[in-house]
Amino acid sequence: IDENEVFVINNGGSSQYEFTTNGSFTFEFRDAAGNTGSKAAEVTLIDTLAPNAPAIHLNPESGVSTGSVEVSLTHDESELVSVEYCVSSGGEMEWLPYESPFSVSEKGSWDVFARAIDAAGNESPESCKILVLKNRHKRETVEPSRTVDHYDINLPYLVVQGARLEMTELWSFYDINGKPIDMSGFEIESSNPYILQIMDDGTIFAKNPGVVSLIVSDPKTEAVFTFDLEIEGPSEKSAGIDFTDTENHWARDSISGLRDEGYICGYEDGSFRPQNDMTMAECLAILERVRLDNAGMANSTRPCEEPEIIAEAWSRNYCLSALSRMDIDEVKIAFGDRIDADVPITRGQVAFLLAQSENWTDTIGDAIPFGDIMDNWYQEPILCAFKRGVFKGYPDGTFKPDALVTRAEMTVLFGRFIKYLQCQ
Repeated sequence: IDENEVFVINNGGSSQYEFTTNGSFTFEFRDAAGNTGSKAAEVTLIDTLAPNAPAIHLNPESGVSTGSVEVSLTHDESELVSVEYCVSSGGEMEWLPYESPFSVSEKGSWDVFARAIDAAGNESPESCKILVLKNRHKRETVEPSRTVDHYDINLPYLVVQGARLEMTELWSFYDINGKPIDMSGFEIESSNPYILQIMDDGTIFAKNPGVVSLIVSDPKTEAVFTFDLEIEGPSEKSAGIDFTDTENHWARDSISGLRDEGYICGYEDGSFRPQNDMTMAECLAILERVRLDNAGMANSTRPCEEPEIIAEAWSRNYCLSALSRMDIDEVKIAFGDRIDADVPITRGQVAFLLAQSENWTDTIGDAIPFGDIMDNWYQEPILCAFKRGVFKGYPDGTFKPDALVTRAEMTVLFGRFIKYLQCQ
């Protein structure tokens, strides 16, 4: 069978052989005297045909609801042992026997799988449909503001902790004629990044339970609106879901940990690009988010005495707030009178920013652990960060203060920095 020989020993009685696959088989016989013979057989009756996949029916048909979605399964074959289904949000799949229609009501995005198994044990291909359960919305009309007659606001009164939303999922703007208003130029600010955070990619991250004010402004009309949004928690976060390019990366745990806490985000294509160089803007933005979060600060970003020190950047407010805790004169010596926030940052510069933010001032002793930082301008902050476990050196005894820091390395550094803050 398939070029494999099977020996059946017959000691004067009868023997049976069970065929498990269709095909042509040859039986060869040999008795005790050495006489031989053979007989060919053709097996064609074994059922190896998989049944069709069950059909999945959703109510509402779109699978999108603010309440619940009813799921029913149908199949066009009668000789089935069972029909099974599984509802998954990306974790381990648990198959359950289907007996009657069921409902899914927990908020989030869900994959519904179904399969059929026939009497011969053949499994069908899996069918799948996607459900999206959203928070309920309420509609409000905002009073006229300048040249705008009114905005209709489609605003959820409740958002679940751990949710990541696009601005358009929070609300929709319409003019007085009911025509949707382009929101691409709108600006949004959170009154409390500790509760709700505006991410670099424009998404809104519900970080901790509480009530937060969202300040929305339309630069075209200069209209500004403030809304209160409640974050409900706790709920399971989306931990364990990798970026498309970090599943097997050495820094995967550090990257996922900082992403799940809302300190970092990826790119529109779902990647993180861990080998890209970290920029000054990215470093300061993460630093400020970590400081606000681990200090439990209820205030938003703070003003800087010299806002002109940072050129325009996507994270300018975070950068200025982080710099407000630093000695601006020292910062100017390190980076110049005007910082280009989009340039890559070095290991020595990261150590300097951390030391400035935390006001680390240690006396330098005679023992310098790294031979390549003697007389380096960043020597003191490097030693401060090293003593607190944030930075480590290389096996050859160097620190490499001028080496650029990758995005992956930065997640490891800030993971250590967070542990340091939590121990204080």
